[in-house]
Amino acid sequence: MTLKEQLMADFKEAMKEFVAENNWTPLLTTSPYIKEIFADSEIEFSDDYKDLERKNKVSIIDCECMIAQTGSILVSDASAGSRAAYAFADTLIVVGHPSQIVARMKDAFWLMKEKYCDEQ
Repeated sequence: MTLKEQLMADFKEAMKEFVAENNWTPLLTTSPYIKEIFADSEIEFSDDYKDLERKNKVSIIDCECMIAQTGSILVSDASAGSRAAYAFADTLIVVGHPSQIVARMKDAFWLMKEKYCDEQ
């Protein structure tokens, strides 16, 4: 097992324990990437953000990038899967990788331009 695979396995196990400790079942997500990461885990997911009777809506999403200068996280509907994923959550868990860290907001906008402007 490579170091990257071991780190991912450790992350999934820690998330499983964290979710169980806090009784956060099911986790809400519309992110295809998050569903892919946890496909082989025992964590239960739902994409039903309309269930208003839930007392604690906990959502897990991925992000476009993290901005070091401001401590901000840049999220888009493309990465999160839906605005509901981050707009209606009482608790929001954001998954990011070190390669997604940029220095300044300007760099984040440049990254978004590079990623999405060619798709239009």
